[in-house]
Amino acid sequence: MNAPLALRCYALLLHLYPAPFRTTFGCEMSEVFGLGLDEAVRRGGWMLIAFWLHESLSLIPAALAEHSRAWRQRRRDPAFLAYIDLLAARWIARVVSLLICGIMLSGLGTLAQPIASPTNLLQLFGLGGLLLAWRWERLGGIVISLSGLLNSLIMFGLMLLVIPSSPIIGVLCALTWGGPFLIFGWLFIKIGRRARQRAA
Repeated sequence: MNAPLALRCYALLLHLYPAPFRTTFGCEMSEVFGLGLDEAVRRGGWMLIAFWLHESLSLIPAALAEHSRAWRQRRRDPAFLAYIDLLAARWIARVVSLLICGIMLSGLGTLAQPIASPTNLLQLFGLGGLLLAWRWERLGGIVISLSGLLNSLIMFGLMLLVIPSSPIIGVLCALTWGGPFLIFGWLFIKIGRRARQRAA
């Protein structure tokens, strides 16, 4: 392998290090590598192979150690911790909302209602809001919350028509039917607000 190609390969391997470390020490490391490469080429044969093996095998643990050191430093940064909290909340909301979508979709049309009933259409509207919230959290959260509120009101009204003497059952059904949408709508709105505050 000729020297310019070897230097280019080493420059690519340096991308295993964190970017701030590379910015600070990358040029110096490339110069030291170039000097060692010249010496190995001058000696030739097995020395060149030994040099490459040593540099390649020592670079990976050194890069991992540097990533570990950088991670320990970043863990003390309040802005980074806030970002990790936001990221965790975002992904927990997304994964659980997908589970809710699956449960709701499997139940559509099974409660002796046609698929186009008002409650099923509102559920589909809420499910669309959950998917919308993956990209636009605040907008999706508003759609989800609106769907949950309307679902709760319709369910409460239906229960009052069926069992007028027991409004408690109406409230429980309303909360069961619209509650998940209200909770996730609020959660996505809050996540979207925090993301916007962090970006500002």
